[in-house]
Amino acid sequence: MSQVKIEVSATTAPVDLNELLEKTVESIADISEVKGDTHAILTSQQPSDTKALQVLKTAATEDVVRLEPVKISTFEGDYLKWVNVYEMFKTLVHKNKQLQDIQRMQYLVTSTNGEARRLIENLGVTGSNYQNAWKMLFERYNNKRTLPASHLQAFFSIPNVKSETA
Repeated sequence: MSQVKIEVSATTAPVDLNELLEKTVESIADISEVKGDTHAILTSQQPSDTKALQVLKTAATEDVVRLEPVKISTFEGDYLKWVNVYEMFKTLVHKNKQLQDIQRMQYLVTSTNGEARRLIENLGVTGSNYQNAWKMLFERYNNKRTLPASHLQAFFSIPNVKSETA
């Protein structure tokens, strides 16, 4: 990885922040490599140009990688798929502090189908019903006896190999 170094000579002339910004932007190959340098510049200089300051602050704090939003799989009541759907929903929706319970309930309803949807469909899409709906699904599909039995059943229903393969 290459290091980007910005040298400012100690002269009596003031540092032109716009010129420094242009040189910095031209030489950046990867913003994550210069976050530390940019932070040092921000803390040691008092730029008069607020736009230049904002660009430097953004470069110092912005993550480089932009990922597509993760879609939650639709759960239809298959015990074999419960653990994956549960972990994904719990992480993206249930523990998301930016969401209100009514939003969580809407996500829960739209990410269920079949047997799982029938279990919660009589509950209205309200914030007060979210915790009950989540608990109903959790108690039904996180059953410590049914989950292993479903996996064993799936394992024993795999067809036998008839002949050897290379």
